Amino acid sequence: MKKILPILFIVVTNNIYAQLNIVEKSHDISRKARKGYLGNIESNLDKNTFDMTYVLKSNNRKIITETYTFDKELNLVNTVKDEQEVERVRAKYKWFRYRGDDYSVKSMYVRSNLKGEMIFREKTVSYRWSWWRGGYGKRISLGEKVKPKDETTGDRYMYRGGYYENDNYGNLLVVAGLKEEKDYVSSYKNYQILQIDSNVNIKVMAELKFDAAYAPILSEILSDDDPTSQDEKPRDWIVVFAPQGGKMFKGSTGNPNEYIYVRLSSDGVIKEQYAMTVPVPGWRILGAIEKKGQVYLYGPSIAKDNRYSNEIFKGALLSNTTNADADEQKTAPATGFAAFKAIANIASGEAFQVTQEQIDARLDEMKYSNVQIAALKDGKLQFISAPTISEINDNLITPTGQKKSVKFDGKKFITTGIYVTNNGDVFVCGQDYRMTSGIKILGIGSDAHRVYQGLFMLQFDANGVYKRNFGLKLDQKKYAGAFSDGLTPNMFPAYSNIEESLDGKKIYWLISMCKAIDKDFDIDVSYGFMTKTTTSTTTMTPLMSIEYGTIDVASGETTDFKTLGEDENRKFYLMQDFNKVRLNPYLIYLSETTKGDKILLSRFDISQ
Repeated sequence: MKKILPILFIVVTNNIYAQLNIVEKSHDISRKARKGYLGNIESNLDKNTFDMTYVLKSNNRKIITETYTFDKELNLVNTVKDEQEVERVRAKYKWFRYRGDDYSVKSMYVRSNLKGEMIFREKTVSYRWSWWRGGYGKRISLGEKVKPKDETTGDRYMYRGGYYENDNYGNLLVVAGLKEEKDYVSSYKNYQILQIDSNVNIKVMAELKFDAAYAPILSEILSDDDPTSQDEKPRDWIVVFAPQGGKMFKGSTGNPNEYIYVRLSSDGVIKEQYAMTVPVPGWRILGAIEKKGQVYLYGPSIAKDNRYSNEIFKGALLSNTTNADADEQKTAPATGFAAFKAIANIASGEAFQVTQEQIDARLDEMKYSNVQIAALKDGKLQFISAPTISEINDNLITPTGQKKSVKFDGKKFITTGIYVTNNGDVFVCGQDYRMTSGIKILGIGSDAHRVYQGLFMLQFDANGVYKRNFGLKLDQKKYAGAFSDGLTPNMFPAYSNIEESLDGKKIYWLISMCKAIDKDFDIDVSYGFMTKTTTSTTTMTPLMSIEYGTIDVASGETTDFKTLGEDENRKFYLMQDFNKVRLNPYLIYLSETTKGDKILLSRFDISQ
């Protein structure tokens, strides 16, 4: 199947509000462009045109591009084919990421042993370019354990979780606790931000000293709306620390509600540090995102008075003890003799490697009492809000035509995005799920899977005051028969996106929902000395349709939701990476057939 991102954003109006003027036109794409990839979409507002530039299958010396230019009426007005040296193309197009067919970068990975001490291993990241996908595939292998070359103090570095890595440059940043002799708790009060290069040279970039015991509960690259990749433009690093309490920390405890927010540069330099009082201390922060100059932290929380985060979550880790995921850990070399492998691994701390996926699986099972969201600007708290589950359901909006309300119960759910409108209103989107009971007989069968159910979208005003919850029931059961290798459409979450009308009076809620699953094969052949290696990769791609509806911002009144394209029986799916361009007052979305031989341009007017 050809380069499909399983989301198609096309707006169709509803009878309650003024009709949107929809214009759609399809165009053929050349056979050679189909074998390449869409490199970028760029608008020219002065001419009211936009360019789609395809990179055709080329070599490591010269690059062939094919550029299609369309006007605001979606007519094709020009096609230009060009061939230039790689360096000239890289200079002309900042988005062109080709650095050769293959290359590799040496780096480090970090983990904690059973004592909590920081252990390093070699890491090799190998990249291979695909002209079909227009990007690099990445393979990670973990090597032998190594010791830092300039560990000059008697203190041992303790790993409490928290790292930032840039595989392209081989650098790793780590939040390291400093343990004083015979004082274990000291490593929760004194931290250093370490930069470790591929030769295990350690450089201290910053220090954090607290009066009480703290542990990092969130460590994430700051998300934003900039389409530039992390490799091209490294984002800032957000680390949030929560106070620790209980018998282990006796005499070293502070206010259980005082969290510490830290924003660092991609080089590990502290840019902002702020102590904020949170209403609910058991806060599981799921993400950090920057919107319109403000950083938003959001996630569910559990209210228990005078309890610390580690007590509320019953000792559960909120940050992983390794920066390697489960698949990467499998590439690490075995230690000890085969007969004593398990014992040796436990003794050396190899078994104590908890990934973020494992942590999330446990935390997902807990029942939460509140949803908490905070906004910070220039390192200062703008608001923090924590409505209870009951308050959320007291202001529940059910779309027109939906018979049953979808209540939010605070159990087993994911968040899928956060959006901020021009008036400052904040929308937090998510979805409930339940777990199937995986059945295996003699090792054959299916594992347990998440089955996704109702959607919710929480609305807060610009001051953080909770306003309402939009609860939507999705009907994916009727597509359960469209399966591939045991997967069914309702095992894939639905993703929400909102678009705001220019007058700010309406919100268009666009929801991508899986209807079927495509199975695709990719064969890669590589040659070494006297060898030929053929690798076959199977990819399961959910094919999505759109549920769409309109929300009146002032009243919250919501239309019924319909499925885009059911009557038209369209066979187009949103294009990979680049799928939207703005030519005021229009938004134009781009999709393609599964073969990539035709593209569909869908234009709608958001000025009304």
